Amino acid sequence: MDFVSGLRAALQDVLVPELKAIQVRLEHVEQGLERLDQRLEGNEVENKRAFEALLQRMDAHQARSDQRFEALTREMNQRFEANAQEHSAMLQTMALMNGKLDVLITLVADLKEVSYLKARLEVVEREVADLRARR
Repeated sequence: MDFVSGLRAALQDVLVPELKAIQVRLEHVEQGLERLDQRLEGNEVENKRAFEALLQRMDAHQARSDQRFEALTREMNQRFEANAQEHSAMLQTMALMNGKLDVLITLVADLKEVSYLKARLEVVEREVADLRARR
């Protein structure tokens, strides 16, 4: 067993410093990971705050957009109503004008008939005058 204990002691002499160095490096890595975790947690908190602020800004923008859309919709509806009223008034005016135009057309037709009758009367008057003059 002397050989085994000697081998064991030799291995321990070689491996123990290496294991301790590995252990020290592992502790440094763990510490670095802990610092990294802390930084990530800090970044997560900051990112969450920034995200919440962004959401609030988006909500405010959405509210302003909704208000503007409602205002534009009201304005558009008012304009449509005004146009509809104006169109109705124009149709009424056109109906009145058509009635007056019908009266004018009737008057022109009557005037033509009167002119024809006047011309015919003049012819008859000349013929009567000729007949009187011959007697």
